[in-house]
Amino acid sequence: MALPSFEQLPDVVLREVLRDQDFISLQRIRKVHPNLTNFIDKNKDLIESNLKRLDVKEHRNFVKVKMVDLWRHVEVGYKEREDGCIVIHKDKRQLVRNEDALSRILKDLILVLRHQKQSLVILSLAFSKNSPTFFENLAEYLATRKHPLQVEQLNVKIGDVTGLLPLLQGLSAMHLKSIHLRHPTKERFHGTAWDLTAISQQEAWKGAKEVVVERIAVRVPIGNMLHLSTINIHMENVTAEDIHSLRQVALYSSDFNSFKIGFNNFEDESLLLVLLGNPARRRRMPGGKVKMTWWFTLEEEPETFTKVVEIVKKCDVFKFSNSSIALALEDPIVVA
Repeated sequence: MALPSFEQLPDVVLREVLRDQDFISLQRIRKVHPNLTNFIDKNKDLIESNLKRLDVKEHRNFVKVKMVDLWRHVEVGYKEREDGCIVIHKDKRQLVRNEDALSRILKDLILVLRHQKQSLVILSLAFSKNSPTFFENLAEYLATRKHPLQVEQLNVKIGDVTGLLPLLQGLSAMHLKSIHLRHPTKERFHGTAWDLTAISQQEAWKGAKEVVVERIAVRVPIGNMLHLSTINIHMENVTAEDIHSLRQVALYSSDFNSFKIGFNNFEDESLLLVLLGNPARRRRMPGGKVKMTWWFTLEEEPETFTKVVEIVKKCDVFKFSNSSIALALEDPIVVA
């Protein structure tokens, strides 16, 4: 008499076998056979997700999803076909007919996120081309959750930033600490600037401590970034008042780490010298541009220096950092 295969076991037996499996193990088992997929999806009480990282990375017509917990990770690939999509896990391939890859991925992600019990340390979504439907549908799911999704760091690579606004609205402002945005262009800076004004007014942005934007210039009010401890962006326009406001944050905030502000346009150098004073150092760079360095402190007496902030203007970048006191004492330090 032929013995039944694993996926043919009675439901009662399957429950006992699967009851003590962790989330990643269950995801691997789901890919073995459609019967197991259906059984696990229907018995939702079996699933408890404690993932630390969830990555979705698209390249051309292939998407890779990577799920990581403390000890292991599982990778699943999705490849587009005319009659549906292929789901790939290790050496196994399953054809899902009449469903495109992004729709299938979204269903699997929702299953994962629905059972996530702890904060995701990192949620990473990387797309080389615009995928507005994916972001819209993911945001729609997040809006239906009883509680916002807890994510500590959000990494997004996307061509059109408009899809980010509803996504941020579905994330917990209490947990999100770092936002990393990147344009998929291979150029240093893409030609059309992103307007982050509306995004920077969201509660999730206001609760963050770090914002990094790569490969594209942005428009965002400096006032919407003064709560941050780390900034790395390239702005379309920067004013002397903006730099002065950032200096005040760097000096007075105990959380300050570093600011790197690139710019396309800066026309207030004379006003900058009024607001910051003359730089402690000037050095002419190749090409004729001048590198300027300032040091600032809040202390009245040199022997009591506890904090020195260094500001460097070099070409099209301002850099703010906590300076080495030994280096700074070689040059004048301005008491702000």
